[in-house]
Amino acid sequence: MPALNSHTNVQRVTARLTEAWAFLSGEQRRFELLDEGSDPLAFARYSFFMSLASPGHSRLGGVGVLIQAEDGMRVARHMFGIPIEQLSEAEARDACSEACNVFADCIAKDFNTESAARFTLPRPASPEEYAGIAENSLARTVYQGVDGKQKLLIVLYDRLQDAPLEKE
Repeated sequence: MPALNSHTNVQRVTARLTEAWAFLSGEQRRFELLDEGSDPLAFARYSFFMSLASPGHSRLGGVGVLIQAEDGMRVARHMFGIPIEQLSEAEARDACSEACNVFADCIAKDFNTESAARFTLPRPASPEEYAGIAENSLARTVYQGVDGKQKLLIVLYDRLQDAPLEKE
């Protein structure tokens, strides 16, 4: 199995994220791995978090997906087949929650290479909750897809020691 962030692994993950975005939005967008030290706390209108656990809970962490408003509406438009002007906030949030599921599946194998990680349902995270996640975890990898001013981030987190990543 390739090491995390090896060239082959990064290519595989970015290809999966690119395909996922096309499936979710009907549009093309390339994804790239950001350099270590990049700030993954670019809170967005539709910010979601899913907890991840390896079998036996030997490793805990999560996936964060941060989708800006315009991208969220693109996903909802494509998913529901409704013009953007007619979409509700609830429909956009629902579509982005599903996008979180799809993106998490793209990178979950990088969380635990020996066997499938289990993850919770996506839940919206407020700016304060995301700040708590950032304080209690380590952003292992951050992937970004940019289209003009729209920036979409997918973050794979490792939980630090026994710190909670989200409210139980």
